[in-house]
Amino acid sequence: MKRPYHWALLSVFPAIFIASNNIGAVSLFSLLQAVAIFFFCGFVLACVFSLAFRSFLKGTLVASILISAVSFYTPLWLALGIWLKSEFVSDLVLPYGSAAIILFAIVMVVRAREKKLLPWNTFFNYFSAIIVVCAVANGFLKAYNTPNVNAPKPLALSPSKTPDVFYIILDGYARGDTLKEIYGFDNKDFLNFLRNEGFYIAERCTTNYPQTISSIASSLNMDYISSLAPSVPPDYIGRLPLMRLIRKGRVIKTLRSLGYTIVTASTGVSDIEIPGSDRVIKPPGGNPVIEEIMSQIKLPFAMDYLSGLLYKKHRDRILATLDSFREIGSSKNPVFYYAHIMLPHPPFIFRADGTFSPPRKRFSYGDGNFFGDRTNYKKKYIAQLSYLNNRMERIVSTLLSRDTKPIIIVQSDHGSGSTYNMTKLNRDSLKERFGILCAFYFPDHNYSLLYSDISPVNIFRVVFNSAFRGGLPMLPDRSYFVGYFKHYNPVDVSEVVKAVHDSPRS
Repeated sequence: MKRPYHWALLSVFPAIFIASNNIGAVSLFSLLQAVAIFFFCGFVLACVFSLAFRSFLKGTLVASILISAVSFYTPLWLALGIWLKSEFVSDLVLPYGSAAIILFAIVMVVRAREKKLLPWNTFFNYFSAIIVVCAVANGFLKAYNTPNVNAPKPLALSPSKTPDVFYIILDGYARGDTLKEIYGFDNKDFLNFLRNEGFYIAERCTTNYPQTISSIASSLNMDYISSLAPSVPPDYIGRLPLMRLIRKGRVIKTLRSLGYTIVTASTGVSDIEIPGSDRVIKPPGGNPVIEEIMSQIKLPFAMDYLSGLLYKKHRDRILATLDSFREIGSSKNPVFYYAHIMLPHPPFIFRADGTFSPPRKRFSYGDGNFFGDRTNYKKKYIAQLSYLNNRMERIVSTLLSRDTKPIIIVQSDHGSGSTYNMTKLNRDSLKERFGILCAFYFPDHNYSLLYSDISPVNIFRVVFNSAFRGGLPMLPDRSYFVGYFKHYNPVDVSEVVKAVHDSPRS
């Protein structure tokens, strides 16, 4: 193995590794695009060093050393942080120690004779080939071992009218009483605006699940996860079954069968994306594989810059969605717009006036105990929520200014997370996490089927019954705790949630 090809395999390994660990969440196009970009970067790096050192062998070895340092620094950083539980080691000793070792290795390569470098070339060739093969095998095994889940068949409906339907998810938007009690914020101005525009607000609405992917999978299929995925073992930690339920959701299949154009908004979170949509609202550029790699890089010399780019991309996605409502709908075919807006959920990047103000830390969607230091969580959450309220008032006004009024559902997937634990059941934080915003606008203002403590699992049952002659039975409104890694092992907390919210059914 004298011919050096390790630089090429090491260059594309991060993309393959990320894709293999996110089977179903990454499209083939995104993977191939990321592989091509990283291969090109590795090629340029190898050529530059080869020319600088006048040796292809030395140039490719130096390139591979640097690529390996970037690729494996983060796992080493995490391992040392968990093992030693010392920020001094992980944040100071590791970066400077790694830099010294890398510099020493490069100097040794440059000064050595090529004959003595051949064993190292062979080692890197074998090592790079093994890790790439392992990553590919891991992807195939995950795909093979994923329990099979099929979303329910579309409903057979014969409505007299097919109005546009806007399903707007405001991620992490807490209920009015929660905001007042826990955050000291009175949301009456926004809620009164919705009422004055003719909305029905379910004031005692609670989510069925406190995690986004479970909540959306349930609401888009109008059923509980235990019924939708009965074959998935309780200890299974993969998300692919839930992703399949979202992408092939019964609501979407039903509306598509009625001739609806399906429009979705990009969130940057591939778990809840619907790639089979007729149209996806997103800003130009972007690749989920590359963005995931950027978010994982912990190199102190690059982390701030890369996080800055990711915060800007996150902002651009949100603004693209918020600005899109002017042009969606009022076309030849009816439209179903599933607009999942990643606000007021962290990261907190907007001030109350809409000024872009990203945090000075690594980019992350982490909420609850995954958020980090929650000292200023409440203050920044309310600022971001205030900006969102302002934009939502403009969106609602735009939608209701049309001659043909649409159906509008404004709902959060779960509540906020200032006290929430993402992995362990903490009864003291259930009120904050389970109380959600839920508002409806029906063109005929017939809200007789709605009730104050409706939950997301029944929302589209009411919509189809009210506007599409559905005749669907209502399900019991239940609340289940699921941990971040245990989506298929729900704990029924319905009575506790009802008790802390004191929510009698109207």
